[in-house]
Amino acid sequence: MTRRKDDLRAEKLTLLKEHAQVTATTTIKLYKVPTGRSFRLTGAQYVNVTGLANDATNAFAGTIQNAATVAALLFNTDSGDADVKAIAADTLVIADLSATEASRCFAAGDTISLVLTEDGTATLPAGTVVLEGLLF
Repeated sequence: MTRRKDDLRAEKLTLLKEHAQVTATTTIKLYKVPTGRSFRLTGAQYVNVTGLANDATNAFAGTIQNAATVAALLFNTDSGDADVKAIAADTLVIADLSATEASRCFAAGDTISLVLTEDGTATLPAGTVVLEGLLF
């Protein structure tokens, strides 16, 4: 990512959130950008001690979103999708950030969410997401 002159005035922010086992599509609110501030997502990671195997019919996808806008793809265990990204047991998964910078920027009052989307009857074991970014 290109460094900007405003980056020197920004605060680095790291957010860590654990989630319980998930058996249905779920949205977990991670952070609400404070009034008068903005946030730019610079990285995201996911770890799941148990992991989840790829499967064409029973899978989960994990994304970081601002409402319906996807800022990052953490994982997608649907082996039938083009963007399949497995969850190996006890291994950090580095997110694919959106190529569109505007999708990674959150305005004051925006809520950053972890969206876990189920396909079929999969069960996603408990895991942890880590977000990194700049708060302006």
